[in-house]
Amino acid sequence: MEWIKEIFSKHVGEDGKFDLDGATKEIKSEFPKNAVPKADFNDKSQKLKTANEDLTAANALVEQLKASTSGNEDLQKQIDDYKNQLETVTAERLADRKNAAIELALTQAGAKNITAVKALLKADELEMTDEGVKGLDDKVASLKKDEGYLFQSSDPAPQPKKKQFVAAGNTGGGEPPKEKSWKDNLAENIARTKNN
Repeated sequence: MEWIKEIFSKHVGEDGKFDLDGATKEIKSEFPKNAVPKADFNDKSQKLKTANEDLTAANALVEQLKASTSGNEDLQKQIDDYKNQLETVTAERLADRKNAAIELALTQAGAKNITAVKALLKADELEMTDEGVKGLDDKVASLKKDEGYLFQSSDPAPQPKKKQFVAAGNTGGGEPPKEKSWKDNLAENIARTKNN
């Protein structure tokens, strides 16, 4: 959360006052580059949890079948089928982890269209390791440099000029007419009543 501290420090004026609106706008623009939305995180976590549960259940079933089927050819064939299914599920989960890691990296890099950027990234050539996707950060940085239009700009958006509204009849700009105080209104009403 260092990025939030940096934003807060930039929005404290020389007089020590904190610019909450400016800090809020900058945090909103920087959030996609530094954090993952909770829904995405929960979705990926749930997929990973499901994959781990499937893998654990499959391993337990294989071991159970091995123990109970020594010598039986039909059951041995069934065990081999389960092993093949386990290998398939393991490969699918590895691909899911790789895909999630790539999408997370592209989201944090500010990709405007993850599908398009992923195609240029040649995700099939990337290798998944225990530490993550090997060389992913370098490829994303290179792609961001070469194809910058596919990523959100890190420059803050220009702030629109505030419009100044002018009271009717005051087309010359400057200060709008001052509102009368209650004392002035009372004096006018008394004067009107005396004249009637």
